[in-house]
Amino acid sequence: MINENIKFVRKKELLSSRMDNEIVMMHPESGKYFALNPVASRIWELLEEPNSINDLVEKLLREFDVTQELCKTEVTVFVGEIIEKKLIDKSE
Repeated sequence: MINENIKFVRKKELLSSRMDNEIVMMHPESGKYFALNPVASRIWELLEEPNSINDLVEKLLREFDVTQELCKTEVTVFVGEIIEKKLIDKSE
């Protein structure tokens, strides 16, 4: 389980570009490409600055029509996935 108060920030070396409502990015180390849907793209944008899961949920609840419980679950899963793919780091 991820500590909800730890702040994360995206890695600066990742290359990303907005295409319509999605963000497409490449991880230079692995050479892998990733495409993010509109909600994941918004989380990615927010992670330009350090944010915790709680911070992200609070901000997304103001922008999207979703329950707090579902939002927190989805954000936690997504953040876990991008930690595993080494796309974000803990903020110092």
